[in-house]
Amino acid sequence: TSDANRPVINRQVYFVHKLPDTMSDLLWKINAPSEEKLRHFIMRKIELFGCQKVDEESICFLPHQRERFCQLLMASQKFFISHFGPSAVSNRDIQRAFVAVSFFWRHYLRARGLSSDPSLSTETARSELIDDALRMSIAIVYYFRLDIGGKNGDDDAKNRKCFEQLLDQLYSDVLDKQIKFADFVTSQLDLFVNDHNFEIPPGIALNQALKE
Repeated sequence: TSDANRPVINRQVYFVHKLPDTMSDLLWKINAPSEEKLRHFIMRKIELFGCQKVDEESICFLPHQRERFCQLLMASQKFFISHFGPSAVSNRDIQRAFVAVSFFWRHYLRARGLSSDPSLSTETARSELIDDALRMSIAIVYYFRLDIGGKNGDDDAKNRKCFEQLLDQLYSDVLDKQIKFADFVTSQLDLFVNDHNFEIPPGIALNQALKE
């Protein structure tokens, strides 16, 4: 058939139609959980996630890291809700953060050479890797959703900067030293997303947007 007679599949399958009036009474608003309930939910997941040491690659949070991860997740959820509405995030984002922590923790261990690096047997060294994994999980699940300065221009850049400042303040309070979240994330992107690990086609700029 010609292009003129070819059915537009995406319009038939993926088009979102307006909800019929007869179904409006079936809608109900699900409010964001209270801060107390959110904290209880996150802390319970942390207790189940990072308590048992099964093998050398098992993640085991120290008590202060459990509190830190909880604060990071709560601050991220509240930021997106206050800036973009209650439907901007859900418990699925919290679950994604746990998956990301596990991924980066194992990635950092293997990159350092778990069996060949005796320093990783110390609690301090492993704790530092967990801290790095926590920050990268927040970057993947929340931070990269904020445009550097996209279609909304200054508003996008402002939201991103506000989120950076929020996380910097959290780490300053918890660790008693200033750690620039954006600088850390950029250093990790430069470390992993480069022309040694990826084949970048000619003419494609390896800029921040592409790295993220």
